Amino acid sequence: MVIRTRARTENAKEERRQQLLYVARTLFEQRGMAFSMLEVAQAATLAKGTTYLYFATKEELLLELLTQELEIWFTDLHTILEQPKNLAQQIASSISSRETLVALFAVQVSILEQNLSFAAALKFKTFLLEQSMAVIPKLEAIFPKISGLEILQTLNALVIGLAQMSRPVGTMQEVLQRPEIQVMHVSFATALEHSLIALFQGLQHKGESS
Repeated sequence: MVIRTRARTENAKEERRQQLLYVARTLFEQRGMAFSMLEVAQAATLAKGTTYLYFATKEELLLELLTQELEIWFTDLHTILEQPKNLAQQIASSISSRETLVALFAVQVSILEQNLSFAAALKFKTFLLEQSMAVIPKLEAIFPKISGLEILQTLNALVIGLAQMSRPVGTMQEVLQRPEIQVMHVSFATALEHSLIALFQGLQHKGESS
């Protein structure tokens, strides 16, 4: 295997950064969190130390992957909010159809946000804030008198919680595969849509009564 030399130009650095993200996506989709930075480096034909010039930890690498996924999703959310018919179904479908996004949500708080530099954590939260501020006016146009930020925070909590519940691991995954126990398994898409229907109905009632 040929180990490539360090990228020198800004374009070359960005190309290498995107390559690391592509490799991380492939490994994550195949094996979840069960891969190492060494495997990322090997798949990208880079020295292990080179990967740390771009991402200090595996968690930072995957958090950047989550950022990419969310950037695409927020673009879709803007489109959905411009024609908010069947809003709960549209939003639930826009998230549940992205398997990688849901899988990253399932480990966001418990794993990805636990091993970060201050700079990486700040970058991620700043991204979320900027995206949220851009979509809040559209949410508040649909739900007058309701805080758009509150809606997004509730949506975020629902998605993360249901993603975790719908993707059990280890022994619990084996248990939930038993025929007599399968009824306890949480279907992410269905549960999210039902939860959003209840949320939006509650918000509409709250707005009408205030």
